[in-house]
Amino acid sequence: MMGPTPRALIQAMVACMRPEPMNRSGEVPVGPQSHPLSGTRGQAALASERDGTCHTLLAVLSCTLALAACGAQPDAAEAVALAEVASRSDAYDGQMLSLRGRVQGYHDPRHYWLEDGQRNRVGLAPAERIAPHLGREVTVVGHYHYSRERGRWLTIHAIEPYDARR
Repeated sequence: MMGPTPRALIQAMVACMRPEPMNRSGEVPVGPQSHPLSGTRGQAALASERDGTCHTLLAVLSCTLALAACGAQPDAAEAVALAEVASRSDAYDGQMLSLRGRVQGYHDPRHYWLEDGQRNRVGLAPAERIAPHLGREVTVVGHYHYSRERGRWLTIHAIEPYDARR
């Protein structure tokens, strides 16, 4: 199902800003007999109906814009080698990254990390999401963080098994 076009949404928003009620063809009626609801009560009913429609359209437009902003960059994660992240830890702080490596872990305290063949590592959180992948090659997408106190870690958004044949 397709939603309204941007042009239709804009036209509806402009119509909501008009002080006069409109008929279904988008024309402003003229004269006291132009709508079956004439008189003071009728005008109040028309204004109330128009205001309700405007609020609904504003809500739909707001949601549409918010969803468009969220989905504007679906592949925004930058694929970076673990060696690169290890050598320039602070350069990637706060960015969405895609990292590939083997999931390693330790039980006391329970924690997990992604590691390459040269032992370059990035911590992974939350533990519950990555634990089932222990010992496997994966690609992990998430927000990367770095601090001198805590080191390097990735807040996981998605996990994919790694297939070297791709």
